[in-house]
Formats: sequence, C-alpha cells, structure tokens
Amino acid sequence: MSIKCLKTIINDEAEYVKDDIITNITKEEAERLIKLKVAIKINDKFKRSKQDLKKVYANKYKRNKFAELEGGYEF
Repeated sequence: MSIKCLKTIINDEAEYVKDDIITNITKEEAERLIKLKVAIKINDKFKRSKQDLKKVYANKYKRNKFAELEGGYEF
C-alpha cells in the first residue's frame, strides 16, 4: 500500500512533507494516517493484476514477432 502525504508527517525514522509518496509502510499505519486525514491512499503503479500483465506481455510478444518478420529485433 502506498500513500501520499497531505501534510507534514514526522516519525522516528524520517520526515515527509506535503505531496511525498510513502511506499514502505504497513497497512495498519497507512490506514491510521488516512483516518487522521494527513494522507490519502494512492494506487501502486507497480502492482497490476495478472490479466493486465498478460496483456502487456502479449502486446510485447506481438511487437517482437513483427520486428522479427521485418528483419529487426526489438528489446
């Protein structure tokens, strides 16, 4: 779970200012900060469903096959 700070958040380890994104946080702590209205939950850009990943890989495979047929390779 990732959150975006709406206000300055200070803890023992670090200080986060407005608009900072915190990714290394426990779910319980994130929910507590959201409940206090000092942060909002954001979508994790690296977490995708298996179906989304299959689409990405399928499209990449098609592009690579097309490049191979044209005489070049795409990496």
